[in-house]
Amino acid sequence: MAHVFEVSWLTKRCLKFYKMEVLNYEKNSYQEIVFACEIASRAAHYLNQNRYVSLFIKDLLPRDFSRTLFLQRYMANFAELSRRQIDMSIRVSGNDSSIIMILNSHLTMNLKSKSIDQNSLYLLQHFDMKKFSRNHPVLFKDTAELMLEISEGLDSSNVINIVTTIVQLKDGSYENDYDEAALSIQTVEESSDSEISDDEDFHDQAVVNRCWIKAESEEDYKLICGNSIQLLTTGSESNRDVNVYFRFLTEHEGSEAEPVKVRHFGMRSNPWGYKIEGCTDHERYDARSIDVEVLPSDKVKHWIITKTSRHLIVKCNKVTVVKFNFSADSDSDKKESCKLWSNKVTTDFMLKHDWKALFILNG
Repeated sequence: MAHVFEVSWLTKRCLKFYKMEVLNYEKNSYQEIVFACEIASRAAHYLNQNRYVSLFIKDLLPRDFSRTLFLQRYMANFAELSRRQIDMSIRVSGNDSSIIMILNSHLTMNLKSKSIDQNSLYLLQHFDMKKFSRNHPVLFKDTAELMLEISEGLDSSNVINIVTTIVQLKDGSYENDYDEAALSIQTVEESSDSEISDDEDFHDQAVVNRCWIKAESEEDYKLICGNSIQLLTTGSESNRDVNVYFRFLTEHEGSEAEPVKVRHFGMRSNPWGYKIEGCTDHERYDARSIDVEVLPSDKVKHWIITKTSRHLIVKCNKVTVVKFNFSADSDSDKKESCKLWSNKVTTDFMLKHDWKALFILNG
């Protein structure tokens, strides 16, 4: 009533009553604390009165009944919580890791059904995952791997956006801009690459709004910054192939002769190997191997594949795992055919793969 009729003295009296009476727990029991919590969360949710929440959290901190113990009980039936109660849980948790531990426990139970419920999605969309990834990197890594494992085979755009946002944060390559309507991923490409000289037309510095999508096989996509492709894979799939079909411009461009030639780069998982058509045996994915001592062991792998005028470079979770020099590293019988790889490519390419869950950064 005080809020509806804008009676300021009554509003102050209600807040004082909450502070002096409601928060003055007689038995310091969970029931008393959850009663105070519900008043605060309803005031914030329905009346936009956040001072009740601040008072509740400030009062809870010095008590023996810590925020961790409180959240463990308050969120015990996580699937049945309302959005209001999830919002309150997020506010109470602060930088505490308990809320993500509870979420991970809940997600683990969903592994068999390969599903992500609406409450999990809501929490992941509204929790400050960027801050959490900095404060609790080990636990955050577990969350990223859980989410990607559960999401295999799911087509929901919300799930894919959340999963890829989490994986990006785990990899540390991106900044994120959470929009109220949806997760819009702001990709910050690496500003420089000491391994590549400036004359190789290597563009890896633009800041662009892009989104991750589930990669379809035999579909055309756009190169990032003119020469790069970014993919996400999981370690749970073995002997899976991914092939990138580049379209090369030739000296016959603009004439009646074939203006574009196609060559492909392919990788196969576990054990990881690769082939480059025109440079190696293009029938064998193990034509060249990726050193397992160098390859990051993370289940979630963020790949950046870049073609320059002299090299094909593959990075995995920020580590360079392939740097193939077209002229120096090609097979002895491919010294002529490898020269095509030095040509410029069109901005579009075709992707073929047999992965259940492969994500691509849409250019």
